[in-house]
Amino acid sequence: MRPDVQTVNYVLPVQATVWFRLEYGLVEEDGITYIAATGRPFDIQKNLYQPLALPPITEQPKRPEGWQRWPHLHLARLDAKSPEGVLGFVNRWGLLGLWNVEGYREWRPAGEEYKPYRVKGIKLQHDTWFSKHFISPAHEGCRYKMYREPLEAFIEAVKEFQHFVALANGEKPEGYRYAPKKPEDRKSEAQDILNRYLAGCRPVSWYVAAPEQWSTYWQAPSLLHCCYLLTWLDLTGLRQYRRCLHRPCGGFFIATRPNAAYCSTRCYENAKRLRSYHRNQGHNIKIKG
Repeated sequence: MRPDVQTVNYVLPVQATVWFRLEYGLVEEDGITYIAATGRPFDIQKNLYQPLALPPITEQPKRPEGWQRWPHLHLARLDAKSPEGVLGFVNRWGLLGLWNVEGYREWRPAGEEYKPYRVKGIKLQHDTWFSKHFISPAHEGCRYKMYREPLEAFIEAVKEFQHFVALANGEKPEGYRYAPKKPEDRKSEAQDILNRYLAGCRPVSWYVAAPEQWSTYWQAPSLLHCCYLLTWLDLTGLRQYRRCLHRPCGGFFIATRPNAAYCSTRCYENAKRLRSYHRNQGHNIKIKG
């Protein structure tokens, strides 16, 4: 789909350069917690956006929250253990689209038989079979199907992405016992994860009559694919990922200058005050942040 033309597919606008977002909340059903839409189905058309058409990163923000202007950096810094953090992400960017991600589309509780669900009446270029847990039963009889994501599957996808970013940065991921010792070996492991997601993305081109020109753009089947694609564009553009040295923050950010050690002005000021406090208290302790 051309990015300058709105989609007519109200149900699953995933094979395009656009994504959708609604208002979401946490809903429990049969002991399973879901991230489900609280908005109306036809509101999808009003909430389409282009996750790949974002403002360039030119300077560190004043506050750590400034990195939430980009979905992949928001996802890399997300505290998946916090319900408020998860809802903050999905209400800003939408669901990850796990029903269209290999390895997640068949999600089901342990011991439950896989019963695939197929979106009927929609001609798509990809496999449309996925677990029934991604369809909201509250809108089963509606003309427009509403999607939801099990919170457990969402958290696993977040952990995998953050695991990948840490490896790509040459770090040993938290809670990962068998990470390679050498940073270059860790980056090689990250490349395998990245290539698996890039295989689902592709460039497309279209002709614009007025003014007469050819243009190109990327297509991605889910928001999660977009996050990996955006990270790949950063890495191939030689943008340097770093972790904020202010310990209470510790989030990933992209350095916009060679000596950048903090993700934001606020973290720099807080780290400076923290060092001053320990000096005044006479603590003979080295504190990075």
